[in-house]
Amino acid sequence: MHVPAPAFFSAIKLQRDVAGIFGFVAKSELNHISAVGNIVGGYRVFTVYITIDAGKIAGLDVLAVINEPTAAALAYGVDKLGTKQRVMVYDIGGGTFDVTIIEVNPDGTVKVLATHGNRNLGGYDFDNRLMEYVADQFKEQTNVDLHDDDEDMQALRVKCEEAKIALSSRERFVIKLSAQRQKATIEITREKFESLIEDLIDETEVDIDITLDDSGLSPRDLDKVLLVGGSSRIPAISNYIEKKLDIRPSGELNPDEVVAIGAAVYANAIVTGSSAYNPDIPASTARGGSGSLPVVVPDIIQDVNSHGLGIITHDEDGIGHNSIIIPRNQPIPVMMDQDYVTMVDGQTCIELQVTEGDDEDLSYVAIIGTAQIVLNPHPAHSPIRVELGYDKNGIITGRVYDYVDECYVGDIIIRRDANMSEEELNAKKARMDGENLQ
Repeated sequence: MHVPAPAFFSAIKLQRDVAGIFGFVAKSELNHISAVGNIVGGYRVFTVYITIDAGKIAGLDVLAVINEPTAAALAYGVDKLGTKQRVMVYDIGGGTFDVTIIEVNPDGTVKVLATHGNRNLGGYDFDNRLMEYVADQFKEQTNVDLHDDDEDMQALRVKCEEAKIALSSRERFVIKLSAQRQKATIEITREKFESLIEDLIDETEVDIDITLDDSGLSPRDLDKVLLVGGSSRIPAISNYIEKKLDIRPSGELNPDEVVAIGAAVYANAIVTGSSAYNPDIPASTARGGSGSLPVVVPDIIQDVNSHGLGIITHDEDGIGHNSIIIPRNQPIPVMMDQDYVTMVDGQTCIELQVTEGDDEDLSYVAIIGTAQIVLNPHPAHSPIRVELGYDKNGIITGRVYDYVDECYVGDIIIRRDANMSEEELNAKKARMDGENLQ
């Protein structure tokens, strides 16, 4: 199966470069580093592979990749053995937001029940609201429009981010600005800042409700709410969650550290070959890591697919639609199927375009791979069955069954190769290894 390169290749390259710098610095002190990578909740399939690629370039041995809400739950569950708890993870970082409901079992295993999020909401949006307000105030005082100069706007962003952080612990903050030989002092109160972002916080209600609905739970079924991400420190967020769910978010874990702690817990479980909580939990050998040896991954996490999985179909007018075969939030591993029919007489080939997304409109889904399936010629509207699934390691597989010939006619295997070839990855890594830290 051929998989197209993602449109956001430049963002991927930036992520790899940043990871390369991290690896370069680390290598000045250590000769070999193993790591568990974290990705945001509600991640796309490709994100896992992007993270592994970044680790390879950095010289890291990537043992596994887990999503941030699951890592947070692992950190929380370290000292909660013997109790079963349902935990909501409210994760709002710089650019994304997601809600995940997780079940922490008495033996320390973690089961993801449901996840949903908004990839276009985060602390950056909070900064933007504050920037617009401060820019308006500066213009009123000086008659200077900061939008006219990119450097002035960048300086404003730094000041506003500083103010946002400070207002999580202080009632007021003073911003001092100068631009085009004009100066102004603007005081921001916490109350004013929270009024500027109130509607953005309210937007998270949709994701909370969808996640609760998908998990089959109500707020009273939750035992705890965990906060993840620096932006979750804003007091208005805790107040909103308490009002919405009648649960005060837990303050026992640092929102900036909880994900890293959970990743460390999982890394320890991999290295020891058993659960960090209970050594009697079985381990499975999974193909992973950037090295040549298989990694033993303990069965302490049961995840779900973050987005629907399907194929593109066409109606009688030739208009394409996304046909979902596996709805989101199905426990992995999973295999599901859907029946379809051929379009024309004597059709000998089907081009399957596998999609990831939860909308029928193709504008809101991603095509993650295509496959050519060869058929024997049959009349139009001959029935076929398309099966798609995730295996335990998150690899997407599938096959097509021909009802007329009563046999399977093709397999579907999506393995997303790195955007850079293995030779390019090795060359990039070699260049990083050849750098000398001064």
